[in-house]
Amino acid sequence: AMWRAHVGLRSLSLNPPYRAHPRLQILTCSWASKSYQQSSQADHQKRQPKMTSHADTKIDCSKVYVKKSTFSNEETGDFDGAFAAVAIKEGELVEKGLMRRLPEGFDGNTCPYIFTWGEERPCKTWGMGSGCAPFYNTAKEGTANTRMVRFFDEDRFEIYATRDIPADE
Repeated sequence: AMWRAHVGLRSLSLNPPYRAHPRLQILTCSWASKSYQQSSQADHQKRQPKMTSHADTKIDCSKVYVKKSTFSNEETGDFDGAFAAVAIKEGELVEKGLMRRLPEGFDGNTCPYIFTWGEERPCKTWGMGSGCAPFYNTAKEGTANTRMVRFFDEDRFEIYATRDIPADE
């Protein structure tokens, strides 16, 4: 059975009975049946509403999406990667987001989806990034198509294109 939830700025209507926090503010959120999820990606993308960002948003990853990485293989297994949803010009902001510091004593060497988050060396402060940031592939210096600017004192980041990036790269 298919069911959907649409979340508005003022109201929330969910079936089965779920409740939203009174201050919950999400533009749209939909859940659907397995058959809906299995429709072709192209058809799914055509049905999706155009996402826009509020001027005051602290997180914007609307130019990026996550899917199975093209670097996945039998040796590495399947893993996800971030891809350009639209063509992005060199120097353009690709994504911005927040970083949440993890508890002291957390060993970030055991988790590939977090970041060192500080200037001390060796760095013992770890952060969890919002949006698609955890899914960007690591590249050798000078070969990456993006660079992350870290604002440690504000616990936020911005990711910029280091060259033109075609859609779906």
